[in-house]
Order: sequence, then structure tokens, then C-alpha cells
Amino acid sequence: MSEEKIKFVILAPQRTGSNLLVSYLDHINAIRCRYDIMCYKSLESNQDFIKEFGITNFIESCYHHNFDGNMKFKEEIENPNLANGFKLSYKDLMNYYFYDNGVLKSSLKPEDEIEEILDYFKQNNYKIILLDRKSKIEQYYSFKTAENTNKWMITDEKDLPERDESITVDMNNFDYYITNNVNWEKYAKDRLSEFDTFNLLYEEFVEDIEGTVTEICEFLGVRFNLNREHLENKIPIKQRRTSIVNLIENYNEVQQYLRRHKLNEWV
Repeated sequence: MSEEKIKFVILAPQRTGSNLLVSYLDHINAIRCRYDIMCYKSLESNQDFIKEFGITNFIESCYHHNFDGNMKFKEEIENPNLANGFKLSYKDLMNYYFYDNGVLKSSLKPEDEIEEILDYFKQNNYKIILLDRKSKIEQYYSFKTAENTNKWMITDEKDLPERDESITVDMNNFDYYITNNVNWEKYAKDRLSEFDTFNLLYEEFVEDIEGTVTEICEFLGVRFNLNREHLENKIPIKQRRTSIVNLIENYNEVQQYLRRHKLNEWV
């Protein structure tokens, strides 16, 4: 195993198991893995630092600081970890977020700002873990329920809702969601081809979590040494317990949409 410092990023759409993956990787003794350091809340809390030192210095500094409850830098810490990484949602790579009359909105970042981040990854030999989810129906349902309840990660069963809520999919909204996913996949294929990448599907990951994490450790060049004691009660729980077919009122309409667009594998 190499003793040279390793850097990586988990690049993923929302609701693909990225929090679960971060939780496990951060409890490998040789790894420090941060959550969404480039989400709106984090960037807003650290805007003074970013304004003075720039976004890439902010990313670098995340490995050397603790965060408070608002994701603002606290005290500096030593960083003895062999591998250091963080989770990055496609939406946070591609978009700005801002409030307009109390409503959170987004706009596309200029291409040169996106390139600055990708160039930083390239210059620092970042490894990329590309995480996605095969079933876009399940991913969409997970996103809408988390959005409605504002519960994006649950680690205690007592916080689970009493029952899974049924929804009727707004097909215009679903089309927008699917179009974004198609564009993200194309962008990843076009722009990240030169990186050392590990491709992972949510469905494969949850089927064999520790086996998958072992493979990722091999990809990163570190030993699989999981601190199970500290991981206890910090693992995100799957929030849906009912078959997706019984939770989407217009399931057949959604299924027909995916077939019509030759996205059968996304059912």
C-alpha cells in the first residue's frame, strides 16, 4: 500500500446512497470523508473564507478543520489520514443556490468556475467515485419524500415515519428530473473520462455494503479496517419499507414514460 496522500471525491446525484457511503468510508481508519462541503449551507457559512482564499483552498482546508452545526469552519485539526475525500452532488458542482423572497432557487454556474474545480481535481490527482442509482422511479420517490419531510438522512428507527406516503408523480416535474439525470450522466462521461474512476450503482452497494467498501479501499490504496464500534448508530437507514409499485399512484404512466424514452433499465 502506498503511503502517499490520496484524495478522492464521491460524485453523485441526490438519493443514491451517498450519505451511507460517506458514513462507512469515514469510519475506515485510514480515511477522512466529509459530507456535502459544497452544499448551499456550507458555502453560505464559509463565504468570507471562500471570498478571501478561493473555492479550491476552501476544499483543501476542509480536511484540516472541524465544522459546527451550520457547517462553518471551527478549530484547525491535524490530518494524519492517508486518504481524504468528500461527497459532491452534481447539483452543487453545476449550480449556484440563492434565496429569492424566501424561496431557494438555483442558476447554472459559469463554465469557467466548474472548470476551476475540475482542474483542481486533476492537478491534485483526485480519484473519482461515480455513484448512481439504476431505478430512477425509486430515486425520484426518495427525493420527493425527503423534500416533503425535510428528512434527508435518518439514523434512528424511531425517527422513521409511521407509514410510507403515496404520491402522484407530476409528469412535467419528472421529465425535468430525468432530463437532468441524462445530462449529468453525459457530462460525467464527457468530462471525467481522464480521471481514475470507480463506478458504483446504489443497488449493488446496498446488496453488499462491506464488500463494496472493501473494493473502494483497494481502489483508493488503503487497507479495509472498519471501526464498527464508532460507526454504530451513525448509519443512515433506508426510509422506504413499501414496494414502490404501491406508493406511486400513476406508476404505469411513469413506467410508460421511461419505456417511451428507451430508459427501461431505469424502472
